Amino acid sequence: MARSIKHAKAKGATVTKANGKAKVAKSAKSRKSAKSRVVAREYQPKPGTGLEFTPETRILSLPKTNPKRGASAKRFQAYITKKPKTVAAAIAAGLTLADIRWDAGHKFITLQGVKVA
Repeated sequence: MARSIKHAKAKGATVTKANGKAKVAKSAKSRKSAKSRVVAREYQPKPGTGLEFTPETRILSLPKTNPKRGASAKRFQAYITKKPKTVAAAIAAGLTLADIRWDAGHKFITLQGVKVA
């Protein structure tokens, strides 16, 4: 903690003590530069968002191993044990639409006619 206070003083920030603990107040310049860094970033959609498919969409490639943990690993195991051929069969096997979107977006499975960036 002492090192960060010394560093803050060296940078010109104000240091106050409240309730016996030191607080470092950011200078207006550092707050402004932090805002500009956030604004400069471009929006990056998450993998799997925006994928469109129907219940008749065929599943072309299935995984051989399970890369997941927890509750999603139990649902993912349905790909390995039941080997569904369509999205409807995967849902009947216990997977959810969110699981299928996520798995296709992260290229764990391949869906016919669905392009993943």
